[in-house]
Amino acid sequence: MYVFNPVTIFNTELLKGQNVTVPQSIQNNLDRLTTASHWMFALYIVAACLLFITCIIGFTALCFFVGSVVSTLVALLALIFTFAASMLATIMFTIYRNAINNTITTLNVSATLGTTMFALTWTAVVCGLLAFLGFLPGLCCGHDKPRRSRRQKYGY
Repeated sequence: MYVFNPVTIFNTELLKGQNVTVPQSIQNNLDRLTTASHWMFALYIVAACLLFITCIIGFTALCFFVGSVVSTLVALLALIFTFAASMLATIMFTIYRNAINNTITTLNVSATLGTTMFALTWTAVVCGLLAFLGFLPGLCCGHDKPRRSRRQKYGY
């Protein structure tokens, strides 16, 4: 439940011992940032749980049509939650990067976005999409009964 708080970071870590006023535009939006961070965390947790469930239920998709349907739906939900969390993170941190860079020019402080984090979160979205697309053909090509074993099929 970490919340990026630029006011605290500026006052405690970057500008130790100095009395610096952070612009009001940044201070006013801290409640929105806290709420957005909590939503982002919740979306990521739900997405991770759904992806875990997809992995477990995915094995039933090999044998049962119902397993294919459930796996596809859970994979779709996981994709939606992962996409929403990634989009929220991208928008939220881009807005704050721009706000910090545009309002705090006198302190020689600039903000950048961590490309590793964004690469990781958007790779998760692509993997979720691939999982959904992988389970999708099971809806039209699935079967109602489990496959018969060789012994039952050929009688030995």
